[in-house]
Amino acid sequence: MNKTSENSKVSGGRPRQELTPTRKRELERLAARVAVHHSDLRSARAELAAIARQAAAEGASVRAIAEAVGLSRPRVHELLHDEPNPR
Repeated sequence: MNKTSENSKVSGGRPRQELTPTRKRELERLAARVAVHHSDLRSARAELAAIARQAAAEGASVRAIAEAVGLSRPRVHELLHDEPNPR
């Protein structure tokens, strides 16, 4: 009989090692950092979309906006036509 004190069986696969408390805390800290960065990224994208809409309203072409912000013209079209507050 196979003894696996630190492992738990995964159906149809190899045994999975349980995380140590230290590793689990490290992963939780990493997940918190990712959540913060994700929120920052969402805010930056919303700000970029707002600025692109404002530039378009002032008469700037999609090409000019794309060149100014370093995005492709199709991506600028998406920014201009997406809803302002997704999700």
